[in-house]
Amino acid sequence: MRRFLAAAAAAAVISGSTAAQAAVQVRHLGAPVRALAPTVSVSGWAPSGTGALSVAKVGDMGAVPATMPMHIAVGLAMQNASAEAATLKALYTPGSPQYRQFLTPAQFTAEFGANPATANAVASYLASAGLTNVTIAPNRLLVTADGNASTVSAAFQTNIHAVEYGGAARYVNVTPAMVPAQLAGAVVGVLGLNNIPQQTNHVIASSAAQHKLRTRSVRSLSRRFAEASTGSTFSCTGLISAGGVCGGMELTPTELRVAYNDRGNPTASNTNVGIFTFLGIDGIINDLRIMEYRNGLRQVPVNVVYVNGGRTPGVGDPEWDLDTQASTGIAGDVNSLTIFNTADGSDWGTTVMYNKWVTDDKVQVTSASYGECEAFAYVDGAMHPDDQIFFEGAVQGQSIFNSSGDTGSSCYNPFVPLPVSPNGTPEGVQGGVQYPTSSPFVVSVGGTDLLVNAADGTYNTETGWQTGGGGMSAFEVFFEYQLTPYSQLNRMVPDISMTADPNVGDGMDTIVAGSDLGVGGTSLSSPLAAGVFARLLSRHNNQLGNALQDFYFSYGAWGGWGPTTGTQNLFPIPTPGTTYTQVGGFKDLLAGDNGLFSCLPGYDMVTGLGSLDINGQIVGWGS
Repeated sequence: MRRFLAAAAAAAVISGSTAAQAAVQVRHLGAPVRALAPTVSVSGWAPSGTGALSVAKVGDMGAVPATMPMHIAVGLAMQNASAEAATLKALYTPGSPQYRQFLTPAQFTAEFGANPATANAVASYLASAGLTNVTIAPNRLLVTADGNASTVSAAFQTNIHAVEYGGAARYVNVTPAMVPAQLAGAVVGVLGLNNIPQQTNHVIASSAAQHKLRTRSVRSLSRRFAEASTGSTFSCTGLISAGGVCGGMELTPTELRVAYNDRGNPTASNTNVGIFTFLGIDGIINDLRIMEYRNGLRQVPVNVVYVNGGRTPGVGDPEWDLDTQASTGIAGDVNSLTIFNTADGSDWGTTVMYNKWVTDDKVQVTSASYGECEAFAYVDGAMHPDDQIFFEGAVQGQSIFNSSGDTGSSCYNPFVPLPVSPNGTPEGVQGGVQYPTSSPFVVSVGGTDLLVNAADGTYNTETGWQTGGGGMSAFEVFFEYQLTPYSQLNRMVPDISMTADPNVGDGMDTIVAGSDLGVGGTSLSSPLAAGVFARLLSRHNNQLGNALQDFYFSYGAWGGWGPTTGTQNLFPIPTPGTTYTQVGGFKDLLAGDNGLFSCLPGYDMVTGLGSLDINGQIVGWGS
């Protein structure tokens, strides 16, 4: 059953006054009720789930102008939350009458959406407080509205101050957000009180690797189509080419398919794939077309869904080129690619974007290659509303893949001061993990160093990437699907992993603004894994549902453990002299670390269950 840290323990972890290991011992063992972010008692007002953010380390520039425009999203508490775990179990347990009988958005709203009277009460209050464009989302999990700093501050009894962060003017709420006492328990978060953007998780290859990339690309482009009829001849031009292995080479999406053992397996031609983006995305469709042309792939239909204010002009982050090309490239083909785009990369913007994905229910698998320290998402109130939205996706048979992060076992955010390790490096809570990757409804994808055979580009070996995110959540706990040797503790990440290091391992040759750029990071891992799972979905008529439950069940079937057997035998015997063990469609990685954690036989907090073998996944799925 789902369990969360008690409020007092969570507050203590935030302040750094409670040891991490002690914190995980305190839980609610009953109904899945999330503790609200720390706040103070004010007569006539109740906590909203959004706490105060600190400006001590970024500098307080004082109150924002009263007329500053603001947009908010109020998260509403799900009804029937106590049935959350049981519903998931019934949908994903073979033999259950509800097995893979996924809910429609209408069914979800009827069973889990906030009570209509509650949603109307929140909407009425916002309107009475002077906010405009008040809208209740179709699933009754969010109420959105517009206002200015003056009306928003008064509506939630909070103070909003300006700060300079990341070279830009930002704002945060420096006191907790409150709601009228009559709405106590109805609201689980007020988003939009800060505009701190989430961070993308990509790494640009070194200048030496970029030189190798440009030399190789000019040479290979002229002969790509001539090779199509005779079979491509792989040529290692990476920074590492010794002992028969090739590393530090930016592989094309087609070459990544070869590296991950695509033996002419079915593509994802029947599955709708999506990526989540924010701010400008101009040019990425043109870049996608260049990638498709070079790799001999058909032009996939592309839909762009703008939320939160519509299209933002301008060329965006290389991130979005990486996501679109990696996901569809390794998939071989997709029925459609949907680019969800929000004009704001803060928690407000991304939450409304996620909700659009589940309420539309048209895209089966998505990737989000960004995140933030989970302590920030907890304090600013995004964690609870987002988890509810991700839960809806899971019971509707949808999957979201997310990067585990590129800062190893550490995570630091100046707005939520965290403990510091003995060597002076901010380690965060239990090493620190990102959100949304720590959500129990999101597939967390870690990073590896991939080496291919220099002769033909096929898989040689993989190890855990030193800066790949991973660890144990301080706020989220495990569901039954994540049976591991640590199952009595909290949610652990990542779940699986794919190539990430573009310098020692092999990254991806990405088309950015019409030119080649070597890119890696767990921002590459996530869309690659999403594309592989999309192929599985197409093979199984899009009936597999949420990938998170499916991956653990499939691994467990091969490893001889799982919910059906009640055992936890997660330690396959390594083959002597290798750095991985094949476990069904997974390559269980045995070497590498990310700081605090090391790769181990079975599940570990560096690479999860291991990397995905395309042929092994498709041929042996669930066996």
